[in-house]
Amino acid sequence: MARTFWFDTLLPGYWEQRDIYSSEGAVNAQGDQESEFTLSKAGILYGQLTVESAVRDDRGKYVASEATARYVGRDRFVGLRQSEWVLQKGKTATIETLVVDEFGTPAKGTEVKLTVEYRQTLASRVKGSGNAYITRFEHQWLAVDETTREPGSEPAAFTFTPEKPGYYRITAVIEDRDGRPQSTVMYRWAAGAGEVIWENGADNALSIIPEKSEAKIGEKARFLVQNPYPGAKALVTVERYGVLKSWVTTFPDSTAMVEVEVEPDYLPGFYLCVTLFSPRVDKPMGDGEVDLGKPAFRIGCVAMPVRDPYKELVVTAKPDREVYRPRDQVTVDLKVQPRQAGAKLPPTELAVVVLDEAVFDLIQGGKNYYDVYKGFYTLDGLDLRTYNLLMQLVGRQKFEKKGASPGGDGGPDLAMRSLFKFVAYWNPTLRTNAKGEARITFKLPDNLTGWRVLALAVTPGDRMGLGDVGFKVNQPTELRPALPNQLLDGDSVKAGFTVMNRTDHERTLTVKLAARGPLAAPAEVTTSVVAPPYKRVNVWLPLRTQGAGELTLTARASDSEDGDLTEVKIPVRRRLTLETAATYGTTTAATVEERIAFPAGIRSDVGGVSVVAAPTVIGNVAGAFAYLRDYPYICWEQKLTKGVMASHYRQLRAYLPPDLIWPEAAALPQQTLKLARDYQAPNGGMAYYRAGNEYVSPYLSAYTALAFNWLRAAGEEIPLEVEKSLHGYLLELLRRDEFPSFYSKGMGSTVRAVALAALAPHNKLSKADLERYRPHLHEMSLFGKAHYLQALLAVKGTESLRDEVAKLILAHANETGGKFIFGEELDAIYQQIHTSTLRDNAAILSALLLYAETPAGGKLIADVPFKLVRAITQSRGGRDRWENTQENIFCLNALIDYRRLYEQEKPAMTVRAQLDGVPFGSASFKAFTDPAVTLERPTTAADPGRTATVRLEKEGGGRLYYAARLTFAPLQLPTTSANAGIEVQREYSVERKGKWELLKSPMTIKSGELVRVDLYLSLPAARHFVVVDDPVPGGLEPVNRDLATASKVDDDKAEKRYAGSSWWFRFNDWREYGYSRWSFYHRELRHHAVRYYSEYLSAGNYHLSYVAQAIAPGEFTVPPLVAEEMYDPDVFGRSPAAVLKVEGGE
Repeated sequence: MARTFWFDTLLPGYWEQRDIYSSEGAVNAQGDQESEFTLSKAGILYGQLTVESAVRDDRGKYVASEATARYVGRDRFVGLRQSEWVLQKGKTATIETLVVDEFGTPAKGTEVKLTVEYRQTLASRVKGSGNAYITRFEHQWLAVDETTREPGSEPAAFTFTPEKPGYYRITAVIEDRDGRPQSTVMYRWAAGAGEVIWENGADNALSIIPEKSEAKIGEKARFLVQNPYPGAKALVTVERYGVLKSWVTTFPDSTAMVEVEVEPDYLPGFYLCVTLFSPRVDKPMGDGEVDLGKPAFRIGCVAMPVRDPYKELVVTAKPDREVYRPRDQVTVDLKVQPRQAGAKLPPTELAVVVLDEAVFDLIQGGKNYYDVYKGFYTLDGLDLRTYNLLMQLVGRQKFEKKGASPGGDGGPDLAMRSLFKFVAYWNPTLRTNAKGEARITFKLPDNLTGWRVLALAVTPGDRMGLGDVGFKVNQPTELRPALPNQLLDGDSVKAGFTVMNRTDHERTLTVKLAARGPLAAPAEVTTSVVAPPYKRVNVWLPLRTQGAGELTLTARASDSEDGDLTEVKIPVRRRLTLETAATYGTTTAATVEERIAFPAGIRSDVGGVSVVAAPTVIGNVAGAFAYLRDYPYICWEQKLTKGVMASHYRQLRAYLPPDLIWPEAAALPQQTLKLARDYQAPNGGMAYYRAGNEYVSPYLSAYTALAFNWLRAAGEEIPLEVEKSLHGYLLELLRRDEFPSFYSKGMGSTVRAVALAALAPHNKLSKADLERYRPHLHEMSLFGKAHYLQALLAVKGTESLRDEVAKLILAHANETGGKFIFGEELDAIYQQIHTSTLRDNAAILSALLLYAETPAGGKLIADVPFKLVRAITQSRGGRDRWENTQENIFCLNALIDYRRLYEQEKPAMTVRAQLDGVPFGSASFKAFTDPAVTLERPTTAADPGRTATVRLEKEGGGRLYYAARLTFAPLQLPTTSANAGIEVQREYSVERKGKWELLKSPMTIKSGELVRVDLYLSLPAARHFVVVDDPVPGGLEPVNRDLATASKVDDDKAEKRYAGSSWWFRFNDWREYGYSRWSFYHRELRHHAVRYYSEYLSAGNYHLSYVAQAIAPGEFTVPPLVAEEMYDPDVFGRSPAAVLKVEGGE
């Protein structure tokens, strides 16, 4: 009976989730542990208690799981029931109340106080800031009716009649047998004639309230619309990936009802959307007055999931046994039936997978992750998402054989367990017979584990379902490895195995462990252990690795009754860290040489010399043209930029792929120029939308004049009257120094410099004019300084001032081997003039290219343009364009300026590379669109300590761009940090006695202890495609909270307090993982390394963190943390190597 009543289970105003108890202890012989704790008083009266428990596995790592229990904070609860979803004005409503105990059984003898209240809403229009009117609402609950009831084994009823339409609150209050209060509140809407004031926000949103949280096919779904415009017309739509049904109706009252017949095609749900239109209710006011009677509208949508089993299939699976041994034959019978009673089963096909339970338990969603019915028949948002059956069923992991063939020295009495699989069987296309039956047979691998059979059924139409069943594989004697995931050359480790006696009596077992592979000395041990029933006993084999390769460990445990023999392989990696030195250049000469100095004391089995050759530094610009070709918005800046880009399209056609077609590009520049008059105000300035003096933008006006210059240089005909009036406005702006009130001094100086650059080529400025603005030079942003330099270059006699400005710009540069990048910190107000670091760098490139054509500039600028072009082209990250219209146009304009100076000749060349006269590769280029080619020569034993010459021979026309790189690994891991454009720090810390302690190398921890790893990066300038690679030592394993068996409590330690001497306290502006799209947003947690990836990082400080657990005793090398630009690895940072000691294994 209680199921049909509503009960509140929280005290008013209370909502909290808290940790209430924690403990540690050992399990008993049956693997159980009991804990007792007292629950304190809380505002939660009835709920769910969640307990997370974690047990250490054979390697000391915690494997976690959760369980829940019912929690009760009162012994009496009062409930309310009202069968009508919406009440009617003037119609008597019946409300029932019931008192139950904590088990939901009706309880007698408790008095219920009942109150009915009406919410009165008052609204007023108040003039706010900006002379705009805003609506303020005030609510007050007015008592309508009060009474008492004492329900018994049956509910007690009372009635009341709503006198007004609107919102009602019904409250029931009791005290339980200990005098503790408990109440339940129910809200109801009342419909009918009359006006109701609804509190609606200023965002035109319309509130729609569904009767139920879900619907079934064939039902009528009902919705209450809080109509603020009685008598208004409404457009009602039923939507899901488009409009399924629509109609127009009139809502006469404030409480409008909408009914929708739920059709079969509405599965798995739909959105009911209502658009209300209110016509003008009063004539317009005079000038300067707010038009309160203007037309209005409201839009609202609400989701309605549709649940119905008629498309679901029921799949059952039954194995021929419940328990098997390794390599046994398994037979599973499968049967498919429709969920809907009496329905006919269409032809059905099954996809069947038999998955190791240890892998299955890692998946957060469990069985639901594989359930295609739930995945497909779930109401998504109003955006389209695809559902991939195969990806859901198997995931991204490639499952394949692990280990070697059966064999070894176990003798004929024991079979080597070496065939370990995650998937024992997989069949994506198993057809059933007419009765929906099928059978599978397969041979088990050697895993001693549980197996889960998952069978997914689909029909040619739209029916589907999932079934599963489990079985186990074990034997009386079981060996399990307690080993690290990987090792490094030189690591010392206690290799462990656990022996399990799965019988009901004590046994004495002979255990032999042996290892072969890259070892400093042979490793073997034989011992006898006493194994109690269902208990595990640890056996250890100390060993030390030497060299790299694969370490093979065999373990044998047996007595006269039974035995087990298994083999495990562990990769042993080389102990090294790679470093890269590079030089970059460009040439049109027939030969070019670069000296390469191989450091002494480097490894000769890794690394080498490489040359990356390319026919252009301007690459992958097609996306910028496609972006602006298809750009949808219509302000003057965007139209003008699109027109200029169409002109650039013709100039850069040789750099673009043949399939990038822009048919309108030829005519678009002139069409755009004809529109200029429509956006020019009477004072000559330009506006974004309306051509009025009050809407003129100084920056937009200066930008328009610049764009006119670019288009004239491309051969376009400029509207002279528009340009003349525009120049007049800019000259007046320079003379009067009048800017909008929100302009800072720096913004004004910057826009003034852009205006100077636009006017200077027209002989409208003298040397004296330009010198008059020199005092404002230090106020200009880099964007302004670049344009001021362009203006100076157009006027004779300004040589000394040019040199001063160029040096000021270069002072903001950050240089690496292959790139120049300029940066500065600006206030957010500069966004008003579309500021961005990339636009600044593009303007600087154009200015420096012009300056490089002068005698003084050529000496000062040198190879800066080449390196700056590389920085600009790489700044797009993984995209094929830059961020916005301003960035795209200035970057493309700068690339055209670079092409004009350096890339006029089409490439038609062959390049050959030599090291000390010995060829090691060649490449040919016939077009600017040809991709770069990498030529490589590995390091040899004769290379360390010598100096060599890389010689590039170029035959044919065109400019060659090259990067000569030396990649090497020192014989000894570094003990100091390195900063080649990126500063990095790594900290290991542990929590002991409630405080975090930083560990110093050699670091000592205990097996099973949790370590928080904090990684810090500081960048002096923007960096592109940065990867942070933190090698994980063999004694640790990262905690991955994406796995269902990972402890959330353990993983949360990455978000706690820091030790007092932590690097964290050096700065207060750390940007965390996932801070934004332009930060680290992808992470890989692997056994041997944790890696973070980014596409673009602005200058600043970054913090990354993860938690690892000690899983194997021994002494392990911790290789250096390395952060580098993936495409320019000579820009990197490196921490020192360290040593980690893990105690345990006794």
